[in-house]
Amino acid sequence: MNQKTKDIQIGIDLGADKIIASAIIGGMHVLIPDYQDKNAFLTPFKIIIDEEDVFVGNSAEPFIREHMELTKYMFSKPDLELETPILTDKKQINWFIEDLIGLMLKKIKIDTEAYFLEEVQSIIFAIPHSLMDNQLTPIIKAANLAGYKQLKIVDETIAAILAFDIVPADKKQKILVLDLGKTLKQTVLSIDQNSNHIISHIIKHEFGSDAFTNIISEKIIADFHKSFDSDYYFSKEEVNDIQNISEEIKIKLSSKNHATKTILINNQILEVHVSKTEFEKSCLGMIQKITDTINKELEQNELCINDIDNVVLIGGSSKIPIVQKNIQELFNFSNQQFFYNDSINAVSLGVAKLAKLNDINCFKQYDFDYQQLNKLNFNIGLKVLDTSFGKSSRDTIIQEGTLLPVNITKIYYLNSISTGTVVFEFLRYSKSHKETSIGKIIIEEIPRNETNYQIEISLDCKTDGNMLVQLLDIKTAKEIKKIFSIDHKNNIYERVESFKNLKINNL
Repeated sequence: MNQKTKDIQIGIDLGADKIIASAIIGGMHVLIPDYQDKNAFLTPFKIIIDEEDVFVGNSAEPFIREHMELTKYMFSKPDLELETPILTDKKQINWFIEDLIGLMLKKIKIDTEAYFLEEVQSIIFAIPHSLMDNQLTPIIKAANLAGYKQLKIVDETIAAILAFDIVPADKKQKILVLDLGKTLKQTVLSIDQNSNHIISHIIKHEFGSDAFTNIISEKIIADFHKSFDSDYYFSKEEVNDIQNISEEIKIKLSSKNHATKTILINNQILEVHVSKTEFEKSCLGMIQKITDTINKELEQNELCINDIDNVVLIGGSSKIPIVQKNIQELFNFSNQQFFYNDSINAVSLGVAKLAKLNDINCFKQYDFDYQQLNKLNFNIGLKVLDTSFGKSSRDTIIQEGTLLPVNITKIYYLNSISTGTVVFEFLRYSKSHKETSIGKIIIEEIPRNETNYQIEISLDCKTDGNMLVQLLDIKTAKEIKKIFSIDHKNNIYERVESFKNLKINNL
């Protein structure tokens, strides 16, 4: 696209292993391609970090296996909950989950601006309903790091409904969204023109798209054992290759009656032949498990099949014709409507439509201000321990959400210290994280059994993640200073600047 387009509203489908970015331009749904490969519309969640370059998405693919010495990362949802570094590169730089997601979002920004010749400042994200608030925080920070000025968040289930232009009636309707992507996700919503709420939501990893791909993988492995070596042990790399080829065959069988592929394994050439009839017959057991899961989840919520008004079928495995047929036959009552279209990326389309509509009632919005994001994400407290009796008490000095930098000074009154030694332990804690120690300072030679003995404590929390602690014995004027590292995520200023200068290599 060569001409400039004003007010670009970008929608992003954040999948388990890939990102799809799109927009509604001139009434058309436009998938945004990799700026170096105009035929690549999916960005794999893969990153390679070299000493001088960062390779993101499709450009990282060639390095995943060939260059074992490079620092690599492939996204995993549990990583969203980690507060420790995900990886450390050769320069001993720590990369946290928000840094790595930030690289992906910066890559999308580069692709989008190259395609539209216009700066992109705002994006809207479709995220799984199951994502918790603490898992959402790294995504918010990542968008800030990548240079966006605004981030909007929408439930991917709502995006899927919008994709098919399902207009709620005056009365409540029940909509079942069945997502057969990387994992099976089944969501039932009650929705009308003014509101919506989730009745039920389940995730079944064992019934995701890999389950159908594995049917073909198992056939390939069995054919190799039968033709060449029944005792051959497949390496991790070979299993990954077989899985990728099986995925290609699965996709081809969605529109063809037969698929053939030649594979080289252990210097042996294997010709793989899979018919659509053979594949669909092998899928029936898995499909039965899926329909049983649908029925069971509805029953647990005191619903039955004919209580559902609309069914939306999305996700990669929904493109398998036998899957479509069986799910549609399950919801075959006269009052029900079935929505499916394999020519679109449903969630991507829905979120792009929402970006264009800019309906504030459908999403959460975050306007970025680097200073406002530089908030403390836990409490800092003090535990004072009398070593003779083992008694301690905790006092919160700096509360969660305090804007950094901050300096707070308090005076503590010690009473009846029997040994002359007191341990001051500084702690971090929040509602979602248990109490952990930041560090300790021990003061000795405090007069014994004296009442209201004054110790002045000053905490100076910086934006670089460090805290300067000063303890002053007011009576003797003795002072102790110590620097503690409190949090890796509170150096947002420095990291934003470093991201501005970071070059992502897509060659």
